[in-house]
Amino acid sequence: MSVSQSSNDCIYNLISQTAQNFPNHKAITFIKAMAPSFLDDTLTYKQLLSCVNQTARMLRDQTNTENGKPPVISFLLPNIPQANCILWAAETIGIANPLNPLLSEDALCALMEKAGTDIIVALGPNPMSDIWQKSVAVSQRLAKRPKVISTFIPAGKEFDHYDDVIKQFSDEDLPQQWLPKADDVAAYFHTGGTTGTPKLA
Repeated sequence: MSVSQSSNDCIYNLISQTAQNFPNHKAITFIKAMAPSFLDDTLTYKQLLSCVNQTARMLRDQTNTENGKPPVISFLLPNIPQANCILWAAETIGIANPLNPLLSEDALCALMEKAGTDIIVALGPNPMSDIWQKSVAVSQRLAKRPKVISTFIPAGKEFDHYDDVIKQFSDEDLPQQWLPKADDVAAYFHTGGTTGTPKLA
């Protein structure tokens, strides 16, 4: 296999290659406000790769899977920069399970039970949303009792906060043995549920 082929065999290698070739190019622009003045945050490809590396290490550290099975990381997040880092990191070291935060508690519980969720990452407590409350309630109903981690908005001392916890982990490149193989499952997605209860696809 040539170098170009081997470097493109998973999303992590694509991000890594892009960060190497274009480290200071913008990877993500997050618009925080349009008025009264425009306010945005940006991540370069180098910063994105660093975040993915730290997140992957954090997720491995926080999950305890049986029989060497890849961990399933479920997350309920709006389109914020952290969601991208969590998605790519989860697909690299395990199985990503992005979920629609608008689904009911019962629907979320059924989907996460079926997926075998090992950890939940969710938007922290927000008076405009019940995402956090549903995530905590669902975790208590699941057989595995997965840990819930807040992001963007801290949830208090009782819960780890993603934005703080990842700082404890190295942003060095991940070991080759952690990377997925071509036939590994990358993600579990769910149907829209327009004609019935949402199901994993």
